[in-house]
Amino acid sequence: MPITKLFTKKSHLLSSLIKEERKRLCRFNKKDYLKSLFSEIYIPSFKSFVLIFLVVFVLFILSRLSQILTLLHLDKFSFLGLQWVSKESNHYQNLIAIHAGIGAIIFALVIFIAESLRDDEAKDRARVLLRESYLFPLAVAEILIFLIFIWGDISFWSIVPIIAIGLFTICSLSKIIAVLLSKYRFAQKRIELLKERLQQSIDIAIDERIGNNILLSKLNENEIKLEFYPFSIDELSNYYCFNAENFGIISDIDLKALKEIADIIDKEGQQNGFSFAEEEKPEVQIRGSEDTQESKSRILTRNNRRYLMKKFHDIVDEERRALICIDKRLIRDSRKLKELNSLVKSAFIIKPTDNFAEEIRYEISGVKDQFITALNNKQLGKIEELTLLYIKLAEGFLDYITKCGGGYSFEQARKERHSFFAGWDQLRWLSSDIRVIFEKSIQIHDREIIRNVAYLPIAIARRAIDKNDHYVFQEFIGFAELLYIFGIKEKDKDLKDFLIDCSWRYLKEISDIYVEAKLKKDTLKKEELESLRDFGIYFFIIFQNLLKRSFDNRDFDSFEKFKQASQKLFKHFKPSESIQNATDIRWRLEKLELTPERKRELESLLQKQQLLEDIEKNITIRRQQMFFGLASWILNEFIRNKTDENIKQFYQSIHSIFPSKLEEFTDIFLKTHNFDVADFWGWSWWEIKVEGEVQSIQILEKLERFYAIKALSLLADKTEEEINKIELPHNRDLAYLADGTRELMRILDDIKTNPDSWRFVLSNRAISKVDLLKKLLMRAKKAQEQEELQIKRQRKISQKKVQEFKEGVLNGFYESVIIRDIFRYYKLLENRIHEPIKDKKARFGINVVEDKAVFFEGWHVQFGDWGNNYGRNLASGENSYLLDELSKECREISVEEFETTLSKFKKTEDIIILAANIAFWRFFEKSKSFKPKWYKEIKHLKVNGFGGWYEFNGQLIPVFEVYHRKIEKQIFILNKSKLGLLVQLSPLNENKDKKLVKDIFYMNIQAFSENPDLIEQFIKKPPEWLKKIGDGQKQREYLQERVLIHIFERFEYDKLKDFEGYKLILKD
Repeated sequence: MPITKLFTKKSHLLSSLIKEERKRLCRFNKKDYLKSLFSEIYIPSFKSFVLIFLVVFVLFILSRLSQILTLLHLDKFSFLGLQWVSKESNHYQNLIAIHAGIGAIIFALVIFIAESLRDDEAKDRARVLLRESYLFPLAVAEILIFLIFIWGDISFWSIVPIIAIGLFTICSLSKIIAVLLSKYRFAQKRIELLKERLQQSIDIAIDERIGNNILLSKLNENEIKLEFYPFSIDELSNYYCFNAENFGIISDIDLKALKEIADIIDKEGQQNGFSFAEEEKPEVQIRGSEDTQESKSRILTRNNRRYLMKKFHDIVDEERRALICIDKRLIRDSRKLKELNSLVKSAFIIKPTDNFAEEIRYEISGVKDQFITALNNKQLGKIEELTLLYIKLAEGFLDYITKCGGGYSFEQARKERHSFFAGWDQLRWLSSDIRVIFEKSIQIHDREIIRNVAYLPIAIARRAIDKNDHYVFQEFIGFAELLYIFGIKEKDKDLKDFLIDCSWRYLKEISDIYVEAKLKKDTLKKEELESLRDFGIYFFIIFQNLLKRSFDNRDFDSFEKFKQASQKLFKHFKPSESIQNATDIRWRLEKLELTPERKRELESLLQKQQLLEDIEKNITIRRQQMFFGLASWILNEFIRNKTDENIKQFYQSIHSIFPSKLEEFTDIFLKTHNFDVADFWGWSWWEIKVEGEVQSIQILEKLERFYAIKALSLLADKTEEEINKIELPHNRDLAYLADGTRELMRILDDIKTNPDSWRFVLSNRAISKVDLLKKLLMRAKKAQEQEELQIKRQRKISQKKVQEFKEGVLNGFYESVIIRDIFRYYKLLENRIHEPIKDKKARFGINVVEDKAVFFEGWHVQFGDWGNNYGRNLASGENSYLLDELSKECREISVEEFETTLSKFKKTEDIIILAANIAFWRFFEKSKSFKPKWYKEIKHLKVNGFGGWYEFNGQLIPVFEVYHRKIEKQIFILNKSKLGLLVQLSPLNENKDKKLVKDIFYMNIQAFSENPDLIEQFIKKPPEWLKKIGDGQKQREYLQERVLIHIFERFEYDKLKDFEGYKLILKD
């Protein structure tokens, strides 16, 4: 194959794109291919043997240099071969003896290490010794060097390999002894070895992720029109599946070939009436004449059942051989199937499975087994050594992934950990093994051992904070929950207390030292501070889980410890209370006369300080949300078990931590009461029972119930006068609640109506305040509405929304207009929109005052396809107007005269039938001559309102269904050749801006608040509807909340004098 073709082919391979993307992502950790090549030379393999052979071959060439030069007729360079050594001399015999002696030492070392490999416990030592001594390449080189003495004379160059082997042997022997004598050195070398092996596994996983991201992105962007389908196909008989001939692993994919496969399938599918996505295909016939043709097209049915069954690095075996499967309906040409089969074989490069990942897994699993043995034997030194090994392995993982794209953010980590196909196997291995070790250590009942093992995952989580990686942090910080889970089951009270104490104390120590303390540093960037904030917030998630578990176990003492510890988190992080807080800096910027340099310094300081205060606020809000959700859950359990004193104790404890002011408590409620917050904390999962059955999940209702109870408790001791002075914080959510949209108002009504049912949690004085609380809520609702009205009056309309509205008008109009579309189809629509208007012709359209919020972005009310609605109304009006115009000249006939009338037409192809409203079904539903458009093999006309065909005398007459606002039961028979023309005129009046013309319409949307002259014009001459609003001020405020919408078109129907049409009026 020519070199140019080879490179062209390689550029289409997925592996080449992986290398390019890896260079971009891992620019701080460029892959050292030379190092990778020699990294496993100490392990017996074909690759390592070839590398050793090449080195020895070079030495062989040097030893025969004189002979080679002579053969090449380069005698003048023969001096390079150095002096010959005679085979009869003692030097030759001595060389052989020395070589044999070195070989004896090497093979003794081989036997020593081979003996170590027989013992599972010593296999790690043997692997370390093999790696340190490079005994395998040394032994192979020693054997191969004997080849130098087999053929030809010996020169002084022959001494070089023997000296090299001797020095190599001395070095190897010294390293073996050093490792055997030093336990510390062995431990370090073992860590290096396992880290290297783990990182090699991660390296492969990174390539796999990059490759599949590239592949799936090309599928998602429709560059390659295939769907990835990793599951088995149920109705396999309906598919053509192209199977792999060999078993193994997908080592590469030719993307050019894959695209060619997809294009062939798509082309064949279109010929058979199917497309990857629903689309319309034009059909143009090439003819010899220059006569004008009518454009034709057909709609292709969507059929995306063309599946890529394997992605990069997927396994191909006996049960999973399919590479690509396609719906049989897409391809009917057997020759194309053969072509596809050939392309599929060339697109997928399959190599034998190397089982490298399984090897690494077994090696790491071996560490776990040694750890368990050490636990059983209570070998504290060994436990500490293996604990350090796991920490170093985790560090190796962190080091490697942070060099390729950085660490995971909070959200990325949660998504990665909870996604079905995501996650890192390497981290799962560590996490799984540590959990087994963790459980085993608890069974030992030795406090010192438990302390060492229990802190292991916490230590890994701490290092994840240092590396700014939330994925590893979230994976291991959750082990604190296991301490409580095992602790609560422990019968030994001292050990139980120890485990429970560790469960929360470890969390608080890590939070205080490695998160809160770092937040106070001045050198951190914004991204680092926000990441530390997210680390801190995740501690609350773990504390919430601990609180929930302690409540489920009715463990009140632990509940109190967890509650107090979580309250103390970030206790000393109070930037808002510092001397130089944001308020103080802002005051200095506004009030003091400052030099430009000092002003810049303060502005920079304000930016940093504001960020810190925002972080403090965010942490506080998340803590409050956690307690609010937990309190709502405990209240719910209390309602189910009203006489349970244990639950009452929990409820009273958590009930007491909230602020005593109703305004502050309401603010917490409003920041907690939404589904996003519930999803963040995972409250929905609390409803799932052990057996897997899910009860009614009413998260927001629980929050509303707790708010109602707590709010009434806060009002219990207040007078009506004090309560009336309270101004509740409010938002749209509270306005909805006060309006009775959800459960809050119904809960309050129930408390008032059935006070006995609530006395277990409310006093009589609290119950008596129901009406006052509802009054406060209604007042907050009105305040919210007034704020919204004020915002509406002052806010400018969005030009983006205006453009979307106009596009919607056009879409709705052209989707719904029927009479016009019929004229268009039969080429009876004439466009004179750019010609000046000769005489004043009235315009047709909409002149209306509309709610201004229609044109706001992010408003609390969703208006949907408002523009489409206007467009459909315009179309409906135009349809009705034109149908009235057609009806004027139509002669009335009876039902009996229907077919007689059809026979009057000279050309049946000139007939069209219109049916208004229900007349379409009333008249045609029982007719055998009518063929609805949904019948199979029925030709579809690309005209709005087309309903089917009426067969008359062997010819088909098109039937259209049109809506009329007044006419309901009329059938129209029209001669299309005598209809006349529908002429489209310019919609512009004199002195109007041409920019306001869009398509055939004049469209002008004016906000009254942005046009004072327009307001004054309406107020001076108010229409009747505006007079009903009230006085001039109320009218002004009303108009400031509105927009004026003008949408006009101008057309005329030029009816022919010999117009021919008939109408049939159906009777009831």
